[in-house]
Amino acid sequence: SSTLESRLRYTPSNAFESFAFPPPQSLIPLLEQIGADYHEHRRQLMLRMNLGLTKTYNLFNDPSLSPEVVSKESKQGADVATKAYSGLLQLRELHRGMDNAVLTAYGWHETSDDGPAIEFRHDFYEVDYLPENDRTRYTIHPDARRELLKRLLLLNHKRHAEEQAGTAKNSKLADARKKTKPKKSSTKRQSGKSLFSEPDSEELPQTGG
Repeated sequence: SSTLESRLRYTPSNAFESFAFPPPQSLIPLLEQIGADYHEHRRQLMLRMNLGLTKTYNLFNDPSLSPEVVSKESKQGADVATKAYSGLLQLRELHRGMDNAVLTAYGWHETSDDGPAIEFRHDFYEVDYLPENDRTRYTIHPDARRELLKRLLLLNHKRHAEEQAGTAKNSKLADARKKTKPKKSSTKRQSGKSLFSEPDSEELPQTGG
């Protein structure tokens, strides 16, 4: 995508419409349900803590997370903070489940023609593309991330080539049809005159006077 100042911009035409989504359509309902469960749990958790997305994920990505840390950030009492702490741990679990479900949809959870099985190894890692003072994230291992991006790029190129080949094939078929299509012939009377030609004078009906 293009950039805005020093940041990447999210543009649907570049970042979403051209994304190489997993092929098995039968898995889409399952992935939708997993995403819906994750979203609903996060929504309820944010309401309980009275926090927005940024502060919620600051806690999500905090290796030192504890009920005390949650209480300090959310300004909630001990009981609420303890429940929210458990909710954040469950959010991480749901996050792992969502990642693994998508990996399975691509078939990369096991050895295939694309290579060996990818092991995510979720944990806290320094993510090199983020600012130096804010790089710690609860995410997949950097090696898994690089392998995943490599396969997605290859899959994107493969599908693009297939689309181009399909477009070229359809274009050739259309050209072939044009060449073999018979020309329309005009309909004429047996006399050889067109239906829309002017009649001869002798063909005009005689009227009495």
